[in-house]
Amino acid sequence: MIARAAYGLLAVLALAICAPALATPRSPELENWVDKDLVPYVADQLSTLPRFRNESLQFVVMKDSNPQPVTSALALALRDRLQDALMDTPGIRIAWRPEQSMPGHISGSGNVDCSADKVHYYIGLEITETRAGEFEFELRALDLDDRSWVAGFGRTWNGALTAAQHRAWREVGTDKSFLGERDVPFTETQTDLLAAQLAHKLGCSLLHQVDGEYIATPGDGESDETARMIELVTNNLAAYHALQVAPNGSDANAAIEARAHRVDDDLYQYWVTVRPNAPSSELKAISASAYVQIEEKFHAADLVSVLPSTAYARPGAMLTNLRLIELDDFRSCNNRRDCFALQTRSNEDAVVFFLNHQLNLGLVRLGGEECDQRATARVIRANESVNFSLLADAPGGGEWLPGDKWELSPSMDTYYVLAASDNKAARALARHIERLPLRCTASVRQGMKGVELQRWLEELESITSHWQTQIDWQLIRVRNLY
Repeated sequence: MIARAAYGLLAVLALAICAPALATPRSPELENWVDKDLVPYVADQLSTLPRFRNESLQFVVMKDSNPQPVTSALALALRDRLQDALMDTPGIRIAWRPEQSMPGHISGSGNVDCSADKVHYYIGLEITETRAGEFEFELRALDLDDRSWVAGFGRTWNGALTAAQHRAWREVGTDKSFLGERDVPFTETQTDLLAAQLAHKLGCSLLHQVDGEYIATPGDGESDETARMIELVTNNLAAYHALQVAPNGSDANAAIEARAHRVDDDLYQYWVTVRPNAPSSELKAISASAYVQIEEKFHAADLVSVLPSTAYARPGAMLTNLRLIELDDFRSCNNRRDCFALQTRSNEDAVVFFLNHQLNLGLVRLGGEECDQRATARVIRANESVNFSLLADAPGGGEWLPGDKWELSPSMDTYYVLAASDNKAARALARHIERLPLRCTASVRQGMKGVELQRWLEELESITSHWQTQIDWQLIRVRNLY
């Protein structure tokens, strides 16, 4: 018994002694490894290797060897941790980023450094999940001139993430280094940064051109917002000494213009252009652009009486002020609690038709309660308004925006009104509109879409072109209306 006990004790001791030798070494925790291993390594490589001397670098998150504007919040946090630690290291030049106000000046001169945002190397980190609970962190340098990885430069970590890191790994974040690109647009509150980026692009393009000197005056903006943007960009351009700003148009040979072009829903591409006044000028138009998200400001449906309204007249067209209203006379909507209508006004006696492009369901013509298969038309007298009741509910109130073009597949419910001030034009419109499926109840129905709708719109364009002065149309885009 004693011998057996002694043998068992020796076996336990032997296992205890051997255990450290048999255990797999654990990788250091990821953030600790970044601070203690990665930062010193990268600082030494970037500040001492000749190929990185005086070259601009950008720290990015990679996936499949491509930089990612939208990526994991964990990867972005680690990128920022590394970048911030190296920001003030002598010998390391980090490229200007759009979230900063503007590039610095060239040492010893008054001009802004146009090479501040020109990147020669991406210092890219990539995190991949290798198996359940295990991850790999890899850092490499990509030479953008020849699109090749720098040999001998790199570090790799393998291990498990903490619970907090794992949550951040699954969270999506945007890389502000790509601010102004399509995937990371500016917001409406970042007009100062937007103006700085546009001025940098425009100013450097002006400095590089050799066609002549631009003397520009601020052009008229489409709105107060674009006028303010022109002013902001012009103020930023002063630091570039790239063009003169004339106090009046008689001294100028060019104008500075700004335009926002809708790309998709709330996404716009904002352009600022210095355009020569004379078409025959040897000077060329020079532009700069960036993407910006402009949230649409919807109008609430006004509560009005059933009597025609004379407000919001827009001169210069037959139809004026198509809008969504809420009526206080429930009898106009079969005593429905929510009683909404389209309201429009005409400067001439006209026959009007109402259409609805239902979201994802196609274009239909709207009819009255009698569901007449013929096109439902309303007569509207000059300088009066007409209301067309809609059998629809609007939880929280209907909201609408004016529109300016017909679309094959609009992003929200769209309502149209077409008007004809000539009897022949009205008959031509009626025959064409009768080809559309009829909707005369609260239920949506399949409308015309696709290739068939494309042909219908082309024929409508032909009709309106033939009766240019006798036919007019307007549209509004509506949300929260079912």
